[in-house]
Amino acid sequence: MPDPKVTVLMSAFNAEVFLREAIDSVLCQTLADFEFIVFDDKSSDHTLQILKDCHDRRLILVSNSENQGLTKNLVRGMGMAQGTYVARMDADDVCLPSRLQRQVDYLEQHPEISVLGSSVMFFDEHSHEIIGSQPENHEAIQCELLYGFTMLHPSVMMRRADLERHGLNYDPHFIYSQDHDLWTRASRVLKFANLNKPLLKMREHGAKIGRTKKSQQMMHSDEIRRRQLDELGVIYT
Repeated sequence: MPDPKVTVLMSAFNAEVFLREAIDSVLCQTLADFEFIVFDDKSSDHTLQILKDCHDRRLILVSNSENQGLTKNLVRGMGMAQGTYVARMDADDVCLPSRLQRQVDYLEQHPEISVLGSSVMFFDEHSHEIIGSQPENHEAIQCELLYGFTMLHPSVMMRRADLERHGLNYDPHFIYSQDHDLWTRASRVLKFANLNKPLLKMREHGAKIGRTKKSQQMMHSDEIRRRQLDELGVIYT
């Protein structure tokens, strides 16, 4: 069989509450030519059973015998991917129906772009919604990466061959902020962009890593920022 157009890459750990909705939002995409690699990271709830009950030939289930953490799963998943493009997805978010098609269309019309994100719709359990817009062009994205976050991880689609050509993958050292690290390294040699239309709904809830592991995440991001400043020759305190 020919390789799929897209590999969707997800890692799930104790994600039973929101997992079914996240999976369905991928499987119901208007673009059907994809493989969906999902890691169950030794969950102790019903995550693994939910994944086993999903009878779709496009879903490739990897059941870890030990908890590996998101970064190691992403490193392995990038090595497994067969798609021309790799799209990230989290187990608590929701893809809008045309997400994959719109990103593929853009990348095929703009071969100079290797990493493509989008605006997102943040939402919570009270149905409050707010659009989070991101800088659209490469230079603005590079600037933003120096002092904050852009290229929101579950919204991103990457041109796999471009990353492989430059030996780019997630770094297992970064247990958190693994995306921030990869984007800052990749943006030196590859072009980035964001679509200004929301293609993903990012769920706000109390168990998000950005809340439960905020201090560890900030520690890693500060390390990345120090590296960037060193590269620029900036003297800082």
